[in-house]
Amino acid sequence: MRCKRVREDLAVRILSESWHGPLDAASAEHLDGCAACAAERRQLRDTRALLSRVPLQAFDALEAAVPEPAAPRKAREP
Repeated sequence: MRCKRVREDLAVRILSESWHGPLDAASAEHLDGCAACAAERRQLRDTRALLSRVPLQAFDALEAAVPEPAAPRKAREP
């Protein structure tokens, strides 16, 4: 099991609130033996806990502060 795959799966599951039961056996085994991935899981859980305390109105203000993306530029013709 590779760290990148486990960490991506954790991020999606924990931050998107789509935690549906336990991890698959290979991921759980990897987390038992990989201190770095286990630490990442703790950090993601902490991040989610902090975000859950932020009032929704704060996200509205944040969204309003982000500028619209620039329109794509046309390629130069030779």
